[in-house]
Amino acid sequence: MTCLRTMLQPADTSTAGDDSFHFVSRLFIKYSTVLLNGLGICQIDLPTSDSISDVGSIQHRMRASQRKTELRELVITGLSHLVSANTESGFKPCLPSAYNKDNRKRTIFSHVFARVLSQGTKFDPEDRSGPSTGQNRLAELVKELDMTLVLAVCETCPPGEVDAMIAVLLNEATQ
Repeated sequence: MTCLRTMLQPADTSTAGDDSFHFVSRLFIKYSTVLLNGLGICQIDLPTSDSISDVGSIQHRMRASQRKTELRELVITGLSHLVSANTESGFKPCLPSAYNKDNRKRTIFSHVFARVLSQGTKFDPEDRSGPSTGQNRLAELVKELDMTLVLAVCETCPPGEVDAMIAVLLNEATQ
């Protein structure tokens, strides 16, 4: 569980900006999915015997229930460490789990967020250094009086996405 406390970072340090953020988000989703799948794979089937006099069966049920509780606690601890160490990339993928159809997963994530918030973790985005040079150049091209680039983008854009593209270009031009 200690390894889950480390902040996720891309192995290739040449990726920067949004590429790095998306890589870390995908890595976070991968690790959290592995933890949740481990909970499902290690699901212990309890015997269905109704015999109360069967002492061995009762002891087996108690041990299985205890192992199930321990495994659940380990998953909650692992996810808590993962979320608190990677707040920016972990919050967004975990939030929909609070509305999951599976009550067990919903309960686990409520425990995870309760634990993370009780530790004083803040979900503020990290300060990014702003857009890259390529993005700055594109923004300058869009803002120029020569509308050739804007018209070319709109003409090559699929008809169903023209309105969205216009909104993006207008937003970029006003910044």
